[in-house]
Amino acid sequence: MTPSQLKNIKNLARKITNPKSYFRGVPLMEMELPKNLLMFHRCKKEDFDLQLAFHYHDRFVLIINLQTEGKLVVDGVRFDFKPEQAYLVFPYQFHHYLEIAKDNLDWLFITFELFETTNFESMRNRVMSVSDSGYSYLSSLVEHYNNKVDEQATNPIPIFLLTTMLMLELQAHPLMGGKEHQPMALPTIDKVNGYIWDNLNKEIKLPELAEKFMLSESHMRLLFRKKMGISIGSYIKHLRINKARSFLLNTDFNISEIASLCGYNSLFTFSRAFKNMTGMSPEGYRKALKTK
Repeated sequence: MTPSQLKNIKNLARKITNPKSYFRGVPLMEMELPKNLLMFHRCKKEDFDLQLAFHYHDRFVLIINLQTEGKLVVDGVRFDFKPEQAYLVFPYQFHHYLEIAKDNLDWLFITFELFETTNFESMRNRVMSVSDSGYSYLSSLVEHYNNKVDEQATNPIPIFLLTTMLMLELQAHPLMGGKEHQPMALPTIDKVNGYIWDNLNKEIKLPELAEKFMLSESHMRLLFRKKMGISIGSYIKHLRINKARSFLLNTDFNISEIASLCGYNSLFTFSRAFKNMTGMSPEGYRKALKTK
């Protein structure tokens, strides 16, 4: 401990008031700890297959940008993602990465399972700043993770506690996100994305979509592929199937209802599209989720 740290603790300690009762303190906050935690690191642009890396799964993904600006696209919304920032992707959010500025980067990924999300809902769809305290927790977390010898020899409690402390610290430093933080004049591509996301339960005809935003269909297709890294038709398919995954996990809607809510005009068309993308039928996918 440095002299300045000791002095600061002394000053803070002197401000503590005497308790009204020496038997009743701060109540315990019930909070589930992350579990089944994994870390990995991306240091080269080529580590991302930017044309194919479209992800949706049942795990949380905490991304820490240590170096090199890029863009995150989460559920159809693009976020600028800069060094000293973090983003928490929630389970079943459709996400991928675009426009990474340099070939060399340092993005740290921390993935984990967490079934009770209430305490962290304010982090959904927000970019957060990594404070000095956040980096302190992160440094300790990575050190504990790297020092593990094997699963039996490692005490996992510090890893999960530090992950929770890191997320609580990040939660206190939101930068942008949510509808109230969107700029007044959105780029055309974000307006198109927003419309698609809000109308996934309907048939989306590309000529009509282009006309709505005063674009030619060919120009809209080119613009979308340039900005989003995927064709607009493929993107809509990915969004529909990911929305269906979420319904299969989180609701008791029957398969026909889910098909309709995701913009499919027949159960057969939906089931075929779902199996082509996931390798499983909707019924099989739901049964597999319930047995996890």
